[in-house]
Amino acid sequence: MEDWRLLQEYLDRGSVAAFTALMGRHLNLVYSAALRRLSDPEAARDVTQAVFCLLAQKARRMNPRTALVGWLYQTACFKAACYARDERRRHRREQEAAAMHHTDIDRENAWEHVAPHLDKALLWQERNSRRQSQQACSCSSGSAPACIS
Repeated sequence: MEDWRLLQEYLDRGSVAAFTALMGRHLNLVYSAALRRLSDPEAARDVTQAVFCLLAQKARRMNPRTALVGWLYQTACFKAACYARDERRRHRREQEAAAMHHTDIDRENAWEHVAPHLDKALLWQERNSRRQSQQACSCSSGSAPACIS
């Protein structure tokens, strides 16, 4: 049976056998096209599955004059390119996330180095501020809080 007749039988009668026969005819073509572009058998299987799922979805809207073998091949190439692009993006995002994680660790380490100095600076400022308040109020050191409040 011709490819389009198998596809039509799948559409008209929901024949899983017809779609399975169609897949059996072209599975190697689609898988090989994806594998050549991706060099990863698992990724090629994912692309192959995506191509046949897309065929099942778009079959009703396809022109019967379309060369199904050509459509499958082009779709496999396109899907493989999309898969490769998405993997590159995912890898880049993972690297950025890892770099951000290292930056967070560096910030934690930086805080450990800065915290003691900051505590000293805050203590110095508090003492200095108290002295200035005492001088401004012309109060003795023991009564400065009473003058300020």
